[in-house]
Amino acid sequence: MPPMSEKDRFWNCLDNCRNILDSLPNPVIVTDKDKIVRYINKAARAIVPSPCENLLNQPCCNFNTPYCHTENCCIERFLRNEKGAIQYGPDDLINRVDISYLTDEEGNHIGYINVSTDVRELIEVQRQLKISQERYEIALQQARTALWEYDIKERTIQRIDAIHGQFSEIFPNEGIICDVPDSLIEQGIVYRDSIEEIESMYAQLKEGLKKVSGQLHMRNMKGEERWVEISCTTIYDETGRAIKAIGISKDITEQKQLEYSYRNERELQEAVSTGFLSVFEVNVTKNCVILIDKHAKGKLHKPLSEITYDEILEATLQKVHPDTQKRVHNAMNRNTLLTEYAKGTRELTIEYQKLVNNTYRWINASVHLLKKEESSDLFARMFLKDIHSQKEKEARLQEEVQIDALTNTFNRKGFIDHVNTLLNHKPDIQCALMILDIDNFKEVNDTFGHLYGDAVLSETAKKIQQYCREDTLIGRLGGDEFIVFFPQLSNAEAIQHIAERLQQALMNTYTSGSHTVRTSISMGIAFYPVHGVTFTELYDKADTAMYHCKKNGKISGLSMMRK
Repeated sequence: MPPMSEKDRFWNCLDNCRNILDSLPNPVIVTDKDKIVRYINKAARAIVPSPCENLLNQPCCNFNTPYCHTENCCIERFLRNEKGAIQYGPDDLINRVDISYLTDEEGNHIGYINVSTDVRELIEVQRQLKISQERYEIALQQARTALWEYDIKERTIQRIDAIHGQFSEIFPNEGIICDVPDSLIEQGIVYRDSIEEIESMYAQLKEGLKKVSGQLHMRNMKGEERWVEISCTTIYDETGRAIKAIGISKDITEQKQLEYSYRNERELQEAVSTGFLSVFEVNVTKNCVILIDKHAKGKLHKPLSEITYDEILEATLQKVHPDTQKRVHNAMNRNTLLTEYAKGTRELTIEYQKLVNNTYRWINASVHLLKKEESSDLFARMFLKDIHSQKEKEARLQEEVQIDALTNTFNRKGFIDHVNTLLNHKPDIQCALMILDIDNFKEVNDTFGHLYGDAVLSETAKKIQQYCREDTLIGRLGGDEFIVFFPQLSNAEAIQHIAERLQQALMNTYTSGSHTVRTSISMGIAFYPVHGVTFTELYDKADTAMYHCKKNGKISGLSMMRK
């Protein structure tokens, strides 16, 4: 397919964002690189001269503002990195026009987006504020809605305006708030996902940065969720020390909700077409399924409208590995999702093993929580992805490290590396290699489950460590096979004494209900340098000795490789 022309890319990009631009409360005009008007959004159509169609496909200077046809037109100011111009319109309208680039998917500049912001409230703030000239100038440069002063040393906030609004309900108009930001965090005014941001802003003010800004996820005095954009300017004393900060706070909740909704829509569309195992959306509040991918829909036993989320979760849990069923249920049930959203959580991730084609495979479940503009219900977008190959790769990488995560002993690679290092550095020492194998361990796993078996392995490692000296190397080669290297021996009787003690300590009986399993150990021992001078030679001899031990059919046996 030949590459798209710049014109085609422009219209393609514009088509993709028409709905978003039309939903914005701000007037928006889009021009191409030649300053030809190609799009006027709904808010702009309400204020431009009628009919607005006469302005389409015409130079933007046809709007005939005082700056049009001059070198200070909006786009020229933008290209010179200057601030947007303040423009006065009919009915006491006062707008500031800000320009940004319209870019294609590759980041190429293909046009301009002109956004008008009503700044009448800012002018009103200017009139109402009776503060110092410096505060006045800062207020003019900042955004609108709430103005306050932060004492950097005392860590206090005090409102210095009389404006009421959504953000005003977060902080009272009178009085002082102490111990900021800690008190805001402790009282739950700042959501968890913004704690790091507000702490960073405080640290920057304390360091004396002139300008500090950020977006915070907060709760107002009514408990309502809000997003607030904060811009601070630092004031210094005569010695240059930062003493106060003047802050302007702007409620951007609608903008953030729009961005989040748009991002989720994009993710949903991309997920459906990029190989996810399953993609679906549910109404958590009403316990119903809104959308599900075609592959999963074909497996439903009744119409989608009759399926509940609880049923989907229950059907999923039946195929989840027993060891992780409870964890998956606790993370993904409706009560958990509602609670997590109330705490400020917007994304959850859990990994588990699920039966697919009679084989357990690793699945990653990513849950995105959101609310939609037209409803107060909580919705969840769920993306299930097969990560089995990734987990297998991680497992291979785990084998490359030297510690066995389950028993906290050396794994095969780590153990072999350490033994070879000792043999190379101290070739004249007398030492021994012991292999231990837990008899009936498979029956433990089959009877009580793999988690129980893991506990047995961990307990076995601890007992081996208990009966061996600190300089002894202990490892797990895999499964129920342990290996021990004794680096310094005075005689063969010493290791036989240790082996007999281990035999007694590792004879166990495990019981649950009517099920009982008895375990013991089989051992094989080889001596250096009599039976070999490398790890491989010693291991082969010790393994042969253990084989003879098992072959003899002893309940618990020990076999040493003889000369």
